Amino acid sequence: MSAKRSKPSPNSNGVPQAKTFETNDRKLRIVLKKDDWIRLALFCQVPKGLTAETAQQIRHRVTLAPERVDYRDRAMLQLPNGVCQGEMHFRHTGVLLPYSCSINDFTIPNPTLLQSNEWPMKDSASPRDGWLINDYMKFALPAKADAFGAIFFYVRGLLLKFCGQLLSSNVSFRIFNMDARDLGGFVDGMKFDRVEISNICDTSFLGPHVCLQVFSPLLKPKSQNPNATLLMLFLNAAVEADRFLNPHGDFQEVEIAIKRVNKYLPLDVSQLPFVRSEPNY
Repeated sequence: MSAKRSKPSPNSNGVPQAKTFETNDRKLRIVLKKDDWIRLALFCQVPKGLTAETAQQIRHRVTLAPERVDYRDRAMLQLPNGVCQGEMHFRHTGVLLPYSCSINDFTIPNPTLLQSNEWPMKDSASPRDGWLINDYMKFALPAKADAFGAIFFYVRGLLLKFCGQLLSSNVSFRIFNMDARDLGGFVDGMKFDRVEISNICDTSFLGPHVCLQVFSPLLKPKSQNPNATLLMLFLNAAVEADRFLNPHGDFQEVEIAIKRVNKYLPLDVSQLPFVRSEPNY
């Protein structure tokens, strides 16, 4: 693999710098600011003094937090026994493998997740998220109930298929770490058949009008591709539409709910000064 780097200016801390990695005519171009390049290198190194035992303690403070046991139990109440067993096994180990596989060789903490003393994920995060159960359970061989083993084989197959497509295609990637609104000035005038911008089109982010103004110029003209498309995900559309139609919120419904509660649990205002919290044991 060869690498080419653009020449930085003397005062380049805030200026994006590009580096292109090339192998077998496939290219990966990464554009980062100087500080981000330094941080990227750190993300590939295990922090000094961080052992596997310490890393597991940091992770367990979130994935096995004792104060969250009720939430975990309720979340897994309706899951099949095999999935529950795999879920708890993964919460303990943090390694995605078939259930019966040894994890003794996994002794180096993952530096991309452990750059601080805080686990960066929610305790509800699971390898099951983002995959359709009917897709990955086809790979549960020979243990039919091992959902996490099925996910391992399923995802490994997808990665191998992706790598195979890279070998048979002339493809290049460009990766940026910047405000999406500034991308147009760094793509060398390239035009695209598809531009996918996720849900930054929600009004709580850029909004549809700004997205059309910023990203439409990146699409190919009709003379080159009449079907060039800007793909937007309105993730919060229902909530935002309801807020627009009901700018004052649901105060009337809240008022009705309060009256209903007072009907069964009347509140004696004169007793409020004597109300205190129960002691903690």
